[in-house]
Parts: sequence; structure tokens; C-alpha cells
Amino acid sequence: MTGIENKEFKWYQVCEVFTDYKTYLLFIFFLSMNVPTGGLITFGAQIVLGLGYGRPETTLLGMPTEMMQSLAGFMVAIPQQWLHNKRCYTAAACCLVPLVCSRIIRALTLAMGNVSGHTKKLTVNATIFLAYCIANIIGPQVFRAAEAPHYSTGYNYNLGFEATAICALLAYAGGCIVENRKRDKAEDYLLGVPQATQPSSTGTRARRKPILRVKTGCFTCRNRKKKCDESRPVCSGCRRNKIQCRWPSPQLPLQSPPNANDSPSLEPSAKSPTLDSHERRFSQSFDVDMGIEEVLEDPPALDADHEYGEYDLLRLQSISAPDLPLQLCSIAPATGVSFADHDLDQVDYGLADETQTEIQAIQSFEEDETIEDPTIQDSVSNALISLSGAHLGQRALIEPSPSPVNPSILPGLDAQAFELMGHYLDRTAVSMGNGSTTTNPFIVQLIPLSFANPIVRELMLSQSASHRAVLDAGDQSEVIAHTYYTKSIRLFRKAVNDYLTGTESNPLWVTIGALIMCFTETAKGDTNGVIFDHIQAVGPLVTNLLTKLPHLLPDGLCAFVTEYYIYTAIVSMISTDPSAGTGLLLSPDLEHKAQSLAESGYVGQLCGSWLSLLLLIPRIFDFGHRRVAASVDPPFPAADDFLNFGSLQFEITSFVPSPSASSEVTICGYIFQQAVHLYLLTALGIGDERQLTQQLSLEHTLASAFSYLEQLPASARINTSMCWALAVIGSCTRDEERRELLRQRLQTMFLTIGLGNISSTLSLLEHIWMRPQREQSPWIICQIMYEHEIWISFA
Repeated sequence: MTGIENKEFKWYQVCEVFTDYKTYLLFIFFLSMNVPTGGLITFGAQIVLGLGYGRPETTLLGMPTEMMQSLAGFMVAIPQQWLHNKRCYTAAACCLVPLVCSRIIRALTLAMGNVSGHTKKLTVNATIFLAYCIANIIGPQVFRAAEAPHYSTGYNYNLGFEATAICALLAYAGGCIVENRKRDKAEDYLLGVPQATQPSSTGTRARRKPILRVKTGCFTCRNRKKKCDESRPVCSGCRRNKIQCRWPSPQLPLQSPPNANDSPSLEPSAKSPTLDSHERRFSQSFDVDMGIEEVLEDPPALDADHEYGEYDLLRLQSISAPDLPLQLCSIAPATGVSFADHDLDQVDYGLADETQTEIQAIQSFEEDETIEDPTIQDSVSNALISLSGAHLGQRALIEPSPSPVNPSILPGLDAQAFELMGHYLDRTAVSMGNGSTTTNPFIVQLIPLSFANPIVRELMLSQSASHRAVLDAGDQSEVIAHTYYTKSIRLFRKAVNDYLTGTESNPLWVTIGALIMCFTETAKGDTNGVIFDHIQAVGPLVTNLLTKLPHLLPDGLCAFVTEYYIYTAIVSMISTDPSAGTGLLLSPDLEHKAQSLAESGYVGQLCGSWLSLLLLIPRIFDFGHRRVAASVDPPFPAADDFLNFGSLQFEITSFVPSPSASSEVTICGYIFQQAVHLYLLTALGIGDERQLTQQLSLEHTLASAFSYLEQLPASARINTSMCWALAVIGSCTRDEERRELLRQRLQTMFLTIGLGNISSTLSLLEHIWMRPQREQSPWIICQIMYEHEIWISFA
């Protein structure tokens, strides 16, 4: 399981806290800051009396203190949306005035923002609380009764402590700046960033290139996705971890096409002539890019009776000459590679990093996952044996291998089906998953099932055709997508009838097929609400499959099916009229399974690390339903409603992404947190500008959301899971500049990902922004869909 939260108390983290200078600076700051507070709160009334005021006047003068504390806190928090990484400076400025307690809001976030690790956070917070207690003990001691009414010693001590607090904060900020620069220089050195891209002293730091998987190191480091120093014969990483260091062969000679009687092999021939320039260039490309353990120093000869466990997909990236005839034979481990006698300068072969990761996951399928149904297992095994063909581009001419040991991947299907399967592996599966994990279940889990059942395969091809039609926007692609969609619907209806009549007793295929149909409508950008019919139909199937027939599913597939349905149903709930009903309710069994996944720290390709936030959406929907429903018992608001709102808000604000998640997953989790918080705040209704607290909360949440959006590139793959969050944030946005940022982000997402519901989301927001401001909120999305007939899902 990925991203499991570990709340075990770790003593080594406690040692790290007390060996970190920042801990002592925070302790000194909170101690120095709270000593004046302890004295002034205790002797505040006596000081005012000493200035000559009576007791009634003293009481009246002390009343505005609490109000000033709240207002000052908000006043300091608002400018932070324009002042990034300036918490220490703003808190130090508050010590100069000082604004009443406003520095606490800025300083308390330092411990949470700059400390990682559950035990570390607890320890640092304990030291801060200890400093607070000690300060409140020291504070009253500096005011001596003999010095009344001036208390010169007390004032001098307070001034000294305020100065110490400022110095501690500035030292903390300086230390963080130095550490960040050292880290950035080290990363830039490892990435090979030239000096011209280094941050300047006067401008904004240039954005570094992303860390890409190396392709020139040893096979071991490439498979482990670690950087290799390329020292031969054993690199430092393999030496340090005491593992075998495997390097590619210096040359990989190309063999002539094998005859029917020849035994295919990758073994280099001792009599092979020296490679010419074209062959040498291709050999180097093949040798570097494959990056899986298919090139061995002493590869064994192929045994036709042996079942191999490692397979790879060769990607045909581009063909310059359209009339170039090319025969690509199936390539398996220790299998001969043969190409036609043509100019290899015109062809560029390589394996994409994204597909490479998925292949490695597929390779481990038989080791990590077990399908107990023998028919499924045999079908998957037979299919994986033949999973050695090309990564299929639309212009590639694919012919089956003449070797009898490598049957066709998709027997009985034409070249168009091969193209669609290639597009699914290359684009569709990548667009469906958000990249939160290293393995994509849309490939690892669904591809083997598609080989085992023709219904699942046809539905996947239909999904790929629909996605390609959205990307290409051509008449021919539309015709192909319509043809496959009609065919898959017909086959799926027959499968449903067989299941209902008892002809087919295994619910796995119908359930998986219905889930695939949901995302097919998402890829098409369907606006007729067909996906909601699929969601309502697949709910009982998923419940029955996961609760009564769990033996049919391995753990990985079980978790993926649960995530698949929970994510699709919950993000589609916002399209339901809250005044009419309670939306797409989840069964208690499914909700319990999803809750168990969330508590285990599950990180998925659909819900990232924010599954716990998604599970709050049905509760918020029910809360909003009670407010707008014509008649509810007990009437709204009841005591339970106040408690429910407080509980929901606490769970939302206390959400913390898994510490093992990547930076993009963490940022996306915080964006979802702000979106769910907006959904809750607007459940109480908006439009009354006199509700200052609600308006300030909405503005603060929106500012946080846009702050996180600025940190997430619009072209990042994880944006595929952002439609629901962007729809909620956009429906609460009043500022035209922020709206333009959302427009540009959604347009970039559509061009990059190519899912039809992304463009539909932008169209929906445009209609919302045309409404009066008092009506703009996430709770009118259903009304906008009804008025403009844009029935979409944000899945």
C-alpha cells in the first residue's frame, strides 16, 4: 500500500528535533513573545488604574482588546496572498508595533510548515507550549510593586524580550534562506543546470528543469529509478546497496529476418561484421532506451516450451516517410529482432518513460496479483505471453510474427484495433490516471482483464476511440469512435442480459464494463447525463462484487474498483439537485471499505491522497439538502446541524496529505481541501454581504486555493483529477483576474489531457459567471446544468 500514515512514536525524530537549531530559535521566539503577554494580561487592569482612570473606565478600556486581536489577525493574514515566504518578516514587523496578538497567526504556521514527520511535529509543538507556559510564569515577575505606577523594570524587560523575539525570527529566516540555497545549488548541480539559469539576486529564481529518469546508467539503477554515476564496472549506487550492477552490451547487432526453422535469439554473433553508421545509431538507441532487463550479457536461447515472465512493449514513435513499408515482428525476452532492409535513418525507435513504468508494473502482475478464477488466470497468462508486440502508433504497419511461439496479442482483430490499443496505452490510460503512483491501474489491472474477456476489450477500444476523436477532432475519427461505441454498447447489453438471466454467473466482467463505460462518457465529454445512468446501475454490482465475491479479486484490483466507483459517484453528486433528494447514496459496505482505504493512507490514481476528503462530500451534500429541502424533520437548523457543521469543518481543516506523497499530489490535496471547505461554507447560503465572518472565510479559502494553484503547473498530469475542485473554486470566484486564470488553466488541461469533460467544465463555469453574484455558488451547478442542458460528470 502506498502512502500509509505512520503515527508510531519515533525516538530518532525526537533527537533530530533537539539537534536542529531552528527548534531553539522557535523556543526563544515564543518565550520572548509571551513574556510581555503574561505580564500585561495579569497586570493590565492595574496599569490602567495607575494612569488615573477609575474602575468603570478601566473595564471599558479593556473591552475592545479581544475584538482588536481578531481584527488584527485578519488584517495581517490578508496581505499574505501577495507576500510569499515572508512569514518571519511579517511576524517580526508585528513585534515592532506590536499589533495585538496578530504575530501569533503568522508564527504558529512555521512549526507546521517547516517540520515533517509525525513525531517531529508533536515534539516541536510541545516545546512551543513549554515556552508559552514558562513565559507566562516569568511575565508577572518583572513587574515590581515598589515601582508602581511606572513599572520601569517591567517595561524595560518587555522591550528587551520584544527585541529578542525579532532577532530570533530574523535568525530563523536567515537560516532557512541559507539552507534553501544550499539545497537548490545541490539539485541544480545534479540536474546539470547551467549558470545562466541560476537564480539572480534581483529577479525571480528561474524554474529548474524536472528530474527525468536517466537513460544512460546501468540497468539496475534504471529499473530502480535511481540516478547512476555511470562508473564501471560497478556504479556507486549498486556498490553502496550491495546489489548486482548490470550494464548493456557495447553493441547489439541486428540480425537478419529469421527463417521458420531458425531459433530466434538475441545472442550476439561472433562472426557479425562491424555495424555501419545507420545500424550503429539504431543499436545505441535501442540499447539505451529500453532500460529493462531484456539485454543480457549471456542471453539463453529461446525454449518454445518455456513460459517467460518478462515482456516489453516497443514503441514506434514516428515514421518520416509515409510510404516506408515496415515489418515489425514481436519482440520478447531473448527473441530475435528483425526489420526490413530499409534506411534506418528515417525511423526513430524508443520506449517512452511513462509506458516503460507501466510495463514494469505489468511484468510484476503475475508475481504480485493472483486471480483465483482459473479461466481468468489462463486467459491472462496466454495473453501476457503474447504481450511483446509494438507500441502501436496510428501510422505503424503491424504484422503478426511468423514465429509460432508468439501468437497475436489480439487474435481476430484488425489493424484498427491495434491502433486503438496503442492509443490507449500511450494517451488514454495516462489521461485517466493522475500519476499519483508509479503504476497505472488502468494498464496494470485492466489490460490483463481485457485479454481475458472480449467485452472488456471492446469497451476499452471504444474508450480509446472516443478519446482519440476528442483529440483529433476529425470526421474520420468521429466515425470510428461512433462505430466502436455502438458495437461496445450492443455487446455490453448482451452481457448484462446474460448476467440477469443467469447465463453468465461471474459479475466481474459486467462490473468492470460498467465502470469503463462511465469513463468512456467522461472521455467523450457527454453532456446528456448518460454517465449518471451507468453510476446508478453499477452501484449494486460493485457492492455485490466486493462484499459477496471478494475471492474473485486480488487486493490491488479490489482497492482500484472501490476507488473507481467511490470517486466517480461522489464527484458526480454535485450534479444532483439538493432540494429534490439526497443524491447518489453510497451503500454502508462500500463506504466502510472506502473509509478503511483512507485510514490506511491509500494513494490512488483517481483520488490521490485526498480520499478522506472525498468521503466528506456526501455528508456536506446531506447538510445542504436539509437547508434547502421543503420539509425536514427536525426543522433546519437543529442542534445536530450545528454539531455536524463543526465536525465537518474540523475534519476538513485538519486534513494533511500523506507525507510519502509527491509534491504535486500534496499540492493537489491542499487544493481539494480548500474546494471542499468552500463547498461546506456555501452550504449555508451566500449573497448576504452583511455576513462578514462568512465572507472573510470565503475570501481566505479562495486566496489559499489560488495560492496552491499557482504552485501546480496547468500541464501537470495530476490535473486530470481537478475538474470537481476547479468547478467549486470557480463558482465562488468573483474576481475577473482569477476567472481568467481558471480559463487558461482549463484550456491548457484540455489541450494536454484531452478529456471532453474538461472543456464542458469551462462551459459550465462561463454560464455560472453570467449569473448575479449573489447566486454564484457550487450549489447552483445542478440548476445551471438543467437550464443549459449540460449534464456532465466531473469524474
